[in-house]
Amino acid sequence: MKPGTFQDLIGVPWAWDGLDPRKALGCYGLLRIVCDRLGLPPFDLADAWRNAYHFGWRGDVVPDGWFVVDDRPQSGDVLVTRYQGIPRHLSYLLDKRRVLTSVVRHGVCILPIERMNTELHAVVRVDA
Repeated sequence: MKPGTFQDLIGVPWAWDGLDPRKALGCYGLLRIVCDRLGLPPFDLADAWRNAYHFGWRGDVVPDGWFVVDDRPQSGDVLVTRYQGIPRHLSYLLDKRRVLTSVVRHGVCILPIERMNTELHAVVRVDA
């Protein structure tokens, strides 16, 4: 996808494991676009989940320069949320108040962080 702002992702249809912003995006597809636009290392979902379970999200390295941290989220962090105790969703923290996320039925949205009605499981930060 050509470079653009995050605003032009709003309204893109949501799809489970969707990767193509011209068709549909899931949370992983959204993270791929974010990484590309910001010049960050690719976010490898499979490796991230595998390492998360193995290390228990306690400050250990996730592949490609991503780190799991336990402190408060900051702008530019990837938020990992969980449902019923299982990590299931990724969002990107634009700033202290807004999250870029993909949600069922609502496409890709920029939500106020207080509307994230899931349990925050971990914060994944890139070592920029």
